[in-house]
Amino acid sequence: MEQNLLAKGWDRKLVSLLDMIKYPISDLVNMLAAIQTTSVMLKFAKEPGTPLPDPEYLAKISVVLDGMHRLGSGIDLDTSLMTQIESLRKFLDKEHEKQLTAGMLKTMLDVIIEGLLDNLKHRMFMYIPPEDATYWANPKIFGEDIALMFPLEAATDMREVLNCFAASRGTACVFHCMRVAEYGLRKLGKLVNVKLKDKGKLLPIEYATWDKVIQSVRSKIAGIRQRPHGAKKARELQFYSDAADHCEYMKDIWRNEISHTRPRSYNREETLSVINRVRDFAQLLAKHELPKNPKTRLKVINERIREFQQNYGAIDEGAAQRDQSGPGRGESGEKDKDKEKAEG
Repeated sequence: MEQNLLAKGWDRKLVSLLDMIKYPISDLVNMLAAIQTTSVMLKFAKEPGTPLPDPEYLAKISVVLDGMHRLGSGIDLDTSLMTQIESLRKFLDKEHEKQLTAGMLKTMLDVIIEGLLDNLKHRMFMYIPPEDATYWANPKIFGEDIALMFPLEAATDMREVLNCFAASRGTACVFHCMRVAEYGLRKLGKLVNVKLKDKGKLLPIEYATWDKVIQSVRSKIAGIRQRPHGAKKARELQFYSDAADHCEYMKDIWRNEISHTRPRSYNREETLSVINRVRDFAQLLAKHELPKNPKTRLKVINERIREFQQNYGAIDEGAAQRDQSGPGRGESGEKDKDKEKAEG
């Protein structure tokens, strides 16, 4: 249960860092179709000047307008259009709505329809095929134990891996895959307790090159080979050799190439193979490092949950600041946030 909570927390952190939003465009289309249908029906009303006496009918239109207003805030519809939508919704909810005629309602709906269509002409929506959409905001692609293995900062690059793949940006996806793999490389170096030096001085593993870390790991493996034969030695040699081979392969095939301006592009299949290789590497590390003893494993999980809780607030604050600085957000956005805090 604790690990599920941690995984959910990791998911929320990843989603909170997404640059793009998953927008329910189908809901907006349905709402637009609803008021367009209403406008057509009103056009053929027998007596356009007669007040509309049906409260239930007007209430349904009000609900549609309320939903449209909520969805409109997600794509920053023009303030004037948002005001028109909200004003008509409030008007329909008032006691004197019976003074509203078919002609008046049609005119107001037509203004909203025209405004919405004009706004949509200046918005861009991305279509992601179903087979790629499963990668969107889905950190489980890297394995269930990812939240226990990698530092919280790794979520930023994992986000970019998922976003870039879903958006068919192969080169960018491979680049961020290598950054995720580097977190694993550092983890591997720390597991074997490598001591790195540069010009005679100790070198933090975060500043070491891939080649320097890999060679240090190979040296540690050579030392393990000198130990007496036994099951523990065999397990360690198998793990460290496999992990080092992963790193060597990724370095030679992708990391060195993606770090330079070489004329290289990656199609979907090639990009997916990189993601799978990084995933296999992460799962190899997780399988080796995570304790098998339930009590010890629970201790690791609880430590990561505390770490997550200490850092998550700051991450959310950063996301909120980005939202406030986005286009089309002004006083109304601030008021909405204050309202949410009050309601929460």
